[in-house]
Amino acid sequence: PPRSTLFPYTTLFRSAYVTGTVVMASAGWGDFVGDISFSPFEVPHLEGWAFSVQGAVFDFSEAITPNTVEFPRGYSHPDLNIDNREGRFYPEWRGIFLKAARVKIPDKLTGRTAENSVTVGANHLIFDQTGFSGDIFATNVLGLDTGRVDSWAFSIDSVAIGAQSNQFHHVTLNGEVKVPPVDQPLGYDCHIQPGSGYHFAVSLTDTVTMSAFVATAELHENTEIGINYRSYDDSFSAYAKLNGEITFGPQLGGGGDDGDGEGTDPPDTGGTTDPPQEGDDKNKLKIPTITFQNFHITTRAPYVENVGTWSLSTGDDQATASSFPITLNEVGMFQNEAQTEVAFGIDLTLNLVRSEDQGFGADGRAFIICDVGLDDTGTQNWTFKRVRLSKLSIDYKGPGFSFKGYLQNFDT
Repeated sequence: PPRSTLFPYTTLFRSAYVTGTVVMASAGWGDFVGDISFSPFEVPHLEGWAFSVQGAVFDFSEAITPNTVEFPRGYSHPDLNIDNREGRFYPEWRGIFLKAARVKIPDKLTGRTAENSVTVGANHLIFDQTGFSGDIFATNVLGLDTGRVDSWAFSIDSVAIGAQSNQFHHVTLNGEVKVPPVDQPLGYDCHIQPGSGYHFAVSLTDTVTMSAFVATAELHENTEIGINYRSYDDSFSAYAKLNGEITFGPQLGGGGDDGDGEGTDPPDTGGTTDPPQEGDDKNKLKIPTITFQNFHITTRAPYVENVGTWSLSTGDDQATASSFPITLNEVGMFQNEAQTEVAFGIDLTLNLVRSEDQGFGADGRAFIICDVGLDDTGTQNWTFKRVRLSKLSIDYKGPGFSFKGYLQNFDT
């Protein structure tokens, strides 16, 4: 096409021309087929908008259909057999087919960079006697910094709406969702069909961190996320059911237990409740692998729908508290009545003397506590608060001696 009509979409070689291919075939007067494609181009006075057209087929022939035409699965047409989807098997088909068309919106309008430009387009569009079929899509629709599902950050990297024969067929979404207390966003693919709701598949990485508990976790494949719609107030909420394995390593601190289960604060030492830096082992509580199932969290208060099942692993790693070996008797996840804190709780025995030396220990409990709530933007946050180690009780009788008392840990 002349440069007064179209010019290439590129910052280089502005003197070049848009290239295209046109293939025509005809079996007789009024019976013809055309297949047209163009390289990406701009139009005058609309700089920054990039257009591309690939595989536009105009089939007005009953003698031939190009093999570039491809029909979608489940497509119903009187001239088609569902077993074969390639157009060459159905020369009697007539209509318009568009393999792909795209429009890139200028980055200066969307505030995006070249790597995540907003693009809208269509794939496998069909216009024939049955109506319209195909997918209309958009990419880089919504970023994590601006997207929300209720109180969770939610991005939409791409969305596609599919139709078959003038009927809504499906919607597909993919992107990322920020699920507290997991630090890294989780990738997702979502498929929506009429009457079947939202079906999510989660993309999992090898390991994730949970800084709210000063922990590292591996999420299992049966981890799931979902979205619910409430018609009575026209709102969406999201949930996650986490399954996997987790290891904890926070600093001890936050007071003892005065007998009522609430704990007492230690003397003020000017310390902070920030999670420790990796490699700082002083006064640390180390809990090896714990398995968890059905840890069910949501976007709406109380945020924890079900604490799930937490159990000890059968591994050989030793749990320690301030370098003392400890025996884990029972573990679990808890939420306080005010629904502002979530804590991982441990019933433990601190081993003070080795078993071969007539060993004995001190019994007590520890809680790794995090705050749960909404920030000023309405985003749900889980943040590490402290570790509370209760008074550890000792009641031991040995040969010729006995003692009874408790140990109490303070911040140092």
